[in-house]
Amino acid sequence: MPTAGAVLLTATSLLLASCGGSGAKDPTGAAGMSSTGTTPASAVGHGTLQGPTLSRPAAAPALRLANYKSREVSLRAYRGKAVLLTFIYTHCHNECPLIAANLHAALSMLGRRDRDVQVIGVTTDPSHDTPAAVNGFLAQHKMIGRMQYLLGSRAALVPVWRRWDIKAPRPNGKDVVGHTALVYGISATGKIMTVYPANFAPAQVAHDVPILARL
Repeated sequence: MPTAGAVLLTATSLLLASCGGSGAKDPTGAAGMSSTGTTPASAVGHGTLQGPTLSRPAAAPALRLANYKSREVSLRAYRGKAVLLTFIYTHCHNECPLIAANLHAALSMLGRRDRDVQVIGVTTDPSHDTPAAVNGFLAQHKMIGRMQYLLGSRAALVPVWRRWDIKAPRPNGKDVVGHTALVYGISATGKIMTVYPANFAPAQVAHDVPILARL
């Protein structure tokens, strides 16, 4: 099974966001993805997708972890739906709250069509993402019941991060976790189709979800 990084070429491996107080921006931007192995949706036969779209969609790597309520969650269980998958942590100051807020906005725009999508977050800081911290984060961003937030030991998470080409080094002295901040748009058949930067436009995702749910 190829890693997500093999599919995304250098786009994700170079996209290391600082979730501290630096206010770091996505260095590629929504348009920059096309220069590192992705092309506009119209170039790959899915002309209505608006997100940065992979020129070579491939099967999403396996993912099976427990959520913050200790219930096992498998990515494969959501076949038939679009999936928006991201890697975050609860005490992040910049990209993670932005991602959560944008995902909430996108779901609100979808209205009843939000049943066609499952949002999944995977921790990049297992030492501090306790069930209580996750519950507080989800409540703050109005995502309780709308995001599956997955936890695990570092030993369990490292292989997952590796398969998805996520860089998540141990926190520095200020408990800042620099990590790859992206949202993967996965089709109903389990293929990575789109990769959104942390500062994605909610309307773009709301537009793409019904399409991903049909692919």
